[in-house]
Parts: sequence; structure tokens; C-alpha cells
Amino acid sequence: LPARAAEAAIADAAAPLAHAGQLDPVARGPVDAARADAANALLAGLDARTPADDRWSRRTEVLGVGLDQLADAIAQQPRSVAPADRALRRAQALALASLAVDLEPSHRVLGAAAFVAEAVLAQPDAEAAQRAAALALLERAAQGTVERNPRSVRGWSRIAEAARLRGDADAARAAARRALEADASYELDPLRRLPA
Repeated sequence: LPARAAEAAIADAAAPLAHAGQLDPVARGPVDAARADAANALLAGLDARTPADDRWSRRTEVLGVGLDQLADAIAQQPRSVAPADRALRRAQALALASLAVDLEPSHRVLGAAAFVAEAVLAQPDAEAAQRAAALALLERAAQGTVERNPRSVRGWSRIAEAARLRGDADAARAAARRALEADASYELDPLRRLPA
């Protein structure tokens, strides 16, 4: 029953996006708003006060999909959106991603939270405080990922990128070396390896 409830929540949140995808591109309107609505629907249960018997809303996949949609909403936000609204969406995304990591620090949620952080860092108009918060979230998510899986190429790559953004070249090189070592450990599974 909890799994079915989670599936139903994802399907309900995705319905407006599916509808938008069927519309003519001119009539479609901004997809970022539909993605943000889907994310808000999926992350609505991300609250410490959620009753223990209603934890379907905090299942790893529900949170992961919600955070993915949030990151995509930030990345696809048109320049025509007012700067204050762009900043507000980034702030809300960082707060939700951080809360998700606090409550459900699974590999899936950590990866999706890092995706949110990367989306914020890619925004040229992000304020210094938001960039610092996104960088801290990226480091936290990446560190959690490699603690759970020391062979995580993506985790080590994210640690290297965070160190580079902080200006710590030695830490960036060390993490990049770890990423390459982790990649080499998948020699017998070429589909999991980095491209040449």
C-alpha cells in the first residue's frame, strides 16, 4: 500500500507535465512552472511533522523525483521571470533539498540534492549567499554519497568540482584522482565507466 500510494502521488504530480508535453509549443507556456508545481506536490510531505503512518510521501523515490523536478525547474526558468521570483525559487529549492537530505539521506536523495545544488550554481544571477549555500549542499551531498559508496565516480567528481569552486586546487586534484580510481574499478563493467 505505501508503494502504491507513492506511485499514485508521482502519477498525479506528473499529469500536468504530461498534458503540457502534448500541447503545441506556442500554447505550452513555461514548462518550468509545471515542473515546479510537480515538485511542490511531491515534496509536500517533506515535513518532520508527517505522521509515521503516512510516510509514503517521504519514500526515497518520491523525494528524488521531486528534487529532480525542482532542479529542472530552476534550469529551465526563462530569463523573463522577475529576478526576485528567480531568487525565491532558488532559495526554496535549496531549503527543500537540504531538508530532504536531513530526513532521508539515501543515495537517491543525495544525488538529487546535488542536482539541485548544481542547478543553482549554474545560474549566473544567483547571489553570493545562494551560491555559498548551494556549494555547501553540493559538498554535503557528494560527501554523503562517497561515504555510502566509496566507488561513486559521480560523488568524487562532485567533490572535485566543489573544491575547484572553493579555489582549493589540491583538494580538487585529490578528489579527481579518486574519481578516476573509482572509474578504473569498473573495468569489468564498461557501461558504468566514464567516456574516454
